[in-house]
Amino acid sequence: MESKGFVKLVSELCTLCGVDGCVIVCGPYGDLKPEIWPTDQPEMQHVLMKFNSMSLEERNKKTTNHRSFLNKQITKLDEKSRKQEFKNRNEVLGRIVREALNGKCSPVNRSDLADLRMLIA
Repeated sequence: MESKGFVKLVSELCTLCGVDGCVIVCGPYGDLKPEIWPTDQPEMQHVLMKFNSMSLEERNKKTTNHRSFLNKQITKLDEKSRKQEFKNRNEVLGRIVREALNGKCSPVNRSDLADLRMLIA
């Protein structure tokens, strides 16, 4: 996601949820001028003072960096993928069972046989 899209997303979240927030996006090599939102300096100072008044533990809960964000996204997608694989596998096994009950036994591979044994047991 580009920084402008990220800034827009945070702006919308702050508006919709009625919360304070700010964004500081620095270039990868530190040589670019950081993108800052909100652009209103007193508003940004208010948010930063509020943030700095929190304990270190609270600050860490409310801070994210690119790495932690991506790690959370990967974890969520891995879980979603596992659930979808489980759902797909159950649909295949269900189809095999329905075909067998209707007298239409099609060839079954070893993996399907093992899973069917576990399903029956």
